[in-house]
Amino acid sequence: NTSASKAPDLINFAQRVAAQGKVAGFTTRETLAIGSAMIAAGAQADVAATSMRNVGRMLARGASATKRQRNGFEKIGVTAEQVAKAFDEDATDAIEMVIDKLGELQEESGNAAALTAASEIFGDEARGFTPLIDQIDLLRNSLRRANEEAASGSVLREFEERASTTANALQL
Repeated sequence: NTSASKAPDLINFAQRVAAQGKVAGFTTRETLAIGSAMIAAGAQADVAATSMRNVGRMLARGASATKRQRNGFEKIGVTAEQVAKAFDEDATDAIEMVIDKLGELQEESGNAAALTAASEIFGDEARGFTPLIDQIDLLRNSLRRANEEAASGSVLREFEERASTTANALQL
């Protein structure tokens, strides 16, 4: 209950991608935080899940990156191998680094340049991720809250809020 994303959307997102998030190197909380950020930025849960799958796969490719992906990475000043190494070390930091660099490209060369580079890197099926280019703080805040010890209290607050409704009283 700490962002614009709603619990049913996050459950939908988690059912679609949580297991793949772990395989890619994210904790469950990090996977949900990234999904929450995408949903809060306007993506539907299914679009956010597809985007998450594609982003994880594309950042991990390294030497097997396509020419198109290499071109996108070059536009933001890194190589596919550098990103894959960073992704192996800390998947969340790698995502933040790529988003930061896309944001810098957007500031220097405009929206079209940043969107083109993002499309080249992630593919067109990661459209839920691109709004984070100019909303990086949304992603950072979501990740920070997910990793805080207080995040566990968020679930309790959400339960208490739902339990106090008239609909819940009638159902009981």
